[in-house]
Amino acid sequence: RLKAVTLDVLKDYQSSRLKEVAARPINCELTILIRTLEEANLWKGPLMKHYQRLTEPDSEVNRALSLDELIRLETTAATRAEWEVAAAAELICANTGLRGGELKRLRLGMLDLENRRVRITRKSTKTRAGARLIELNQAALAAIVKLYRRAQALGAHDPEHYLLPADLSRHVKKTDPLRGRRGFDPTNHQVSWDTAWRKLRKSAGLDGLRFHTLRHTFITMMAESNTPLAVTQAMVGHMGDAITRHYTHVSVNAARAAVEKLDRIRPGFVDVFVDDSPDVVKSEPKLLN
Repeated sequence: RLKAVTLDVLKDYQSSRLKEVAARPINCELTILIRTLEEANLWKGPLMKHYQRLTEPDSEVNRALSLDELIRLETTAATRAEWEVAAAAELICANTGLRGGELKRLRLGMLDLENRRVRITRKSTKTRAGARLIELNQAALAAIVKLYRRAQALGAHDPEHYLLPADLSRHVKKTDPLRGRRGFDPTNHQVSWDTAWRKLRKSAGLDGLRFHTLRHTFITMMAESNTPLAVTQAMVGHMGDAITRHYTHVSVNAARAAVEKLDRIRPGFVDVFVDDSPDVVKSEPKLLN
């Protein structure tokens, strides 16, 4: 009962759950309970005064795939028909920075194939800053067209229908209202491609690879190609402070590498301009007029 929730109960829950999961999900779970207690006017006294969230480590930026790894993943994905959706999803997210959840919530009306553009709405993303227009390169466009044709074959025609219709045969939980049905439902979106993704990444020698890594791969490649960070942020939506700092560092490195290319274009110029003989090094610095 809510009235039986004490500070010791919350601490015991934190302690026992830490054996199973990290601090972040525990804090999220207890936040739900706290909001319920607030609604019942029970979040007060020692509970409110002394409750402490678990310390969460600074968010670590997921590693990005190298170009060779990305090519290997995409080459492997094309070898089996049952990986069609996972392969298309990988191509789209690696070339647009889309989150997996945003891709699953794409509706046909959000696609502008003629102008090679996708519109992400507030309802289909995590934050208000996530609503945006996404430009498609040829690889992403080809993958979306493939999914679009697949969706049409599965009965998706209305602008409100999903690009990835739900496979009803995969809804097996007793509490699921779609349980027991067959075929595909374009009014509901696909929930997961975990099975295909696990098999695909293992076959590509990338076992343990998170799908979200594709988003970081896109951002990293944008930074390394000297794309201004503001442009990348507009393309991927919200980026936390820690993520932004990380990719600012990456883009600075990319900029340094870019200007150093000038040295290779004009070899020997620095040697002519700077006389580093011992006599000059010991002398007073000269002003350049």
